[in-house]
Amino acid sequence: MIGRAAALVLGAGLVLGACSDAADSLDTSATERAVERVVEPRLVAEVDEVTCPSPITRGDGETVTCRAVLADDGGSARVRVIQRGDGDQVDVELLDAVVERSEVGRQLHEALVATYARSFTVDCGADEVVVAAPGTTITCTATDDGGRREVTATVADATGTLSFDLGGG
Repeated sequence: MIGRAAALVLGAGLVLGACSDAADSLDTSATERAVERVVEPRLVAEVDEVTCPSPITRGDGETVTCRAVLADDGGSARVRVIQRGDGDQVDVELLDAVVERSEVGRQLHEALVATYARSFTVDCGADEVVVAAPGTTITCTATDDGGRREVTATVADATGTLSFDLGGG
C-alpha cells in the first residue's frame, strides 16, 4: 500500500443527513459532502470537491459514480457510491488509487536493492500525486554503476498496491 492510499470500502454504512424533497432521489449536494468527508482523510492529496451526477435515483443497491476532484490540479479519482436500505446509508468505494510518485520511487528503490544487492538512484517524475486506475503503469528511471534503465511500476488495485517489472539482471 502506498502512503495513506484509500481502502476499497471507505465508509460502509455512511449515513446521509439529507434527502431531496422528491422521495425517489437523494439530495446530490448532501451526498457529495458526505462522500468528501469520507474520502479526503484517506487520500494523499486534498480534495477540492466531490461531484456526483444529478439526480441520484433512490433505492437499495442503486449505484452512482462520483468524482473526487483533487487540489492543485491533481486530477480526479472515481468513487462508487452504493445505496443501502432506503438510501439513507451508502457504501463509498474508491475506484482509482491516488499515489505519490516519491513513494513509488521509494518502493522501487527498495525492490531494486533487494533484488540486485547494489545501490540505485530512482526517478519517477516530478508530479507529486498520480490518480491511477488499477492496471495503470508508471515509468521510472533507475540508475546504478552499470547504467540507466526504465522500470515499470503497475498499480495493482485501488489501494495503491504496486508491482514492478525489474527486467533482466
